[in-house]
Amino acid sequence: MTPVLARSPSVLRSLAYALRRALAPDSPLVADVPALGLSFALPARSGLARHLYKYRSYEPHVGNWVLANFPFGGGGLFVDIGANFGWYACLFSLIAGERGKVVAFEPEPVNHGLLKANLSRNGCPNVIALQEGLAERPGVLSLRLYKPSNPGRHSMLGASGADAVEVPVTTLDERLRALALDERPIDLIKIDVEGYEPFVLRGGPLALSRCRNLVVEYSPDLMRQGGVDPASLVELLASTGMRASVLQEGGPVPVDPVALLSMGGQVDLLWQRIP
Repeated sequence: MTPVLARSPSVLRSLAYALRRALAPDSPLVADVPALGLSFALPARSGLARHLYKYRSYEPHVGNWVLANFPFGGGGLFVDIGANFGWYACLFSLIAGERGKVVAFEPEPVNHGLLKANLSRNGCPNVIALQEGLAERPGVLSLRLYKPSNPGRHSMLGASGADAVEVPVTTLDERLRALALDERPIDLIKIDVEGYEPFVLRGGPLALSRCRNLVVEYSPDLMRQGGVDPASLVELLASTGMRASVLQEGGPVPVDPVALLSMGGQVDLLWQRIP
């Protein structure tokens, strides 16, 4: 039976989290996800730790689409760009199984450490975890760091004057070529890099040409604040021939790419190559 992710809040877990954060905010807090048989260790001060510990799920509208469309152990190639603490990398590992492969990119040192630790915790030998970012061309870029309570908001488009760390970057096509994965079809790319998506995807035209599904966090307001026109992302993906949908709790809802250009806020988009 296909597992289903659902938010399952608990007053007791909420109280336990509050106590742990008060007593030891920097110590690891282990959050279990029984639906997947996974667990994740995160700093107790992190909002992600609070969310996972309280709800035992993360972005179920995305995860449930993935679970409904890819069987566990089915093989294939999955790419996680902006892997953070490893939620999707671990999920993709279950799906890829022994016959498949997952490539996860996370350039920020602390997040990469969490990614590696959670991959080890959950037994994910089919995941290649790389401490590097992706861009339009190889080099070194400044990654602006958000507050410790929300490390998923680090961005190449961060506000001027924010703390930053220099990180190595390469292109998606070059890295997959170096891994001898440049001729394999890509079952799914997940990308969440806080508005920097157009630059990452410009470095992967060959990868996009053989990608069947792409899930992208679309944040047009954030992109505009960082001086990036959201049309640069929408037009790039539309040019690949993939069709766009908005991922919602009830499943994907088709959307006209033109409508995305006037959108604000943040949504998760699914782009699919439909025969």
